[in-house]
Amino acid sequence: TVTSCTVVITSTSDDNSVSTLTDSIAITDANDQAPTFTGVDLTPSSAEMASGAFETYTIVDTDSSGSYGCTLGGADSGDITCSISGTTVSLTYSATTNYESPADADTDNNYEFTVVIDDDVNDAATQTFTASVTDVGLAIAAGSASLDEDASNSDAVMTASITEGTPTTVSIISGNTDGDSDGNLPFAIATSGAITVNDADDIDYETTTSYTLTVVAYTSSDTVSAAMTITIDDINDQTPTYTAGTTTFSVAEGSTAAIDSFAITDTDTVGTLACAESGNDADDFACAISSGTLTVSWSATPDYESATDSDTNNIYTYTITVSDGLNSATATTYTVTVTDAEESNSVWAGTIAGTLTEDVTCSACSGALTISDADGDDSPTIPDVASTAGANNYGTFVMVSGTWTYTPGANVQGLNANEVVTDTYTFSASDSTTQVVTMTITGANDVSVWAGTTTGAFTEDVA
Repeated sequence: TVTSCTVVITSTSDDNSVSTLTDSIAITDANDQAPTFTGVDLTPSSAEMASGAFETYTIVDTDSSGSYGCTLGGADSGDITCSISGTTVSLTYSATTNYESPADADTDNNYEFTVVIDDDVNDAATQTFTASVTDVGLAIAAGSASLDEDASNSDAVMTASITEGTPTTVSIISGNTDGDSDGNLPFAIATSGAITVNDADDIDYETTTSYTLTVVAYTSSDTVSAAMTITIDDINDQTPTYTAGTTTFSVAEGSTAAIDSFAITDTDTVGTLACAESGNDADDFACAISSGTLTVSWSATPDYESATDSDTNNIYTYTITVSDGLNSATATTYTVTVTDAEESNSVWAGTIAGTLTEDVTCSACSGALTISDADGDDSPTIPDVASTAGANNYGTFVMVSGTWTYTPGANVQGLNANEVVTDTYTFSASDSTTQVVTMTITGANDVSVWAGTTTGAFTEDVA
């Protein structure tokens, strides 16, 4: 308890003078005290399978040596590990404990051992422990897995995680639906929790995309359950289908519209739909699939007079095949007949322009127009037109028996000298073709007009 002391030495000389010497002496501690402990539980208890220390306590050592050792003894010392960090003692099991398979000498889940702590010189009193391991009830965890729809019988699917005991029975009590009603369930389960395919005919993505199985495990004292989710993955095993509808068409030449379109159905979620043309006239067509719809179009605008089919008779045949990259639908052959269409081959001729100058008698204000059909299979005519204002409202146009006449109006008088404007009219023929006639008008410098009083009278000598 005393770490130092002070010594005072006094001496007296012959002449009675006194001298004093003071000195301090440090007292060094010796390692003569055995360690003691605090917080010790000599009968600790822990659950099976638990990790970490099952017991910890603190060393109390008044010598403060700071270096400690641990010695184990007793029947079950081989099952225990002792470690010291600073002044903390930790006791752990050397291997994971299992209540159903005890490792202690008496196989009663009570581990008996002794611990002696030393500080390199002094041993503490021997501590005798009895550590017990307690049972943990049966447990099962939810799980999930995926399975291709082309699975075979006995294929492994997943294993349900069953812990803290060995069940006597494991079964699937719901969700195991017999899809084809043949009396065979799609899945089977072993006592180990392993789930396998029992009836592969039930495993079909197009029928059922997932199963949620309720798995129950039993022991003599415990019953536990959990859900196992099995997702069925689609494979490319279905052939695309479609209704071809009409396979014979008639299309007028010059058409740019799609020849045909129809819906494609493929119940698989994998694979990419594609189409292909074949046959004698395949090059004249193009097919495409977008958003499940197949469309057939011309590669080039058809022309009756210049047929491009293999027989040059305006009867085109082609075959369409639809595939999803693995499976091909039955091919369908189509026939398209291109029909002749009325085409505008009209040719206008005659006078299509005239000129006039303001206030000058017009000598080019009329002209004759004619129209004819280039291929000779039509006889278009030019209807008469009553007096109608031109597009820019400088005068009026008339058409009588193929001759047009332009009459300038009052607006021409408003033109400045040498100002040039145009007036137009579009004449239509019986075949709906048109011809524009243009009048060019030049303004003139109008003569000035005087107005007002130009005469007067008076009498001599009269104001």
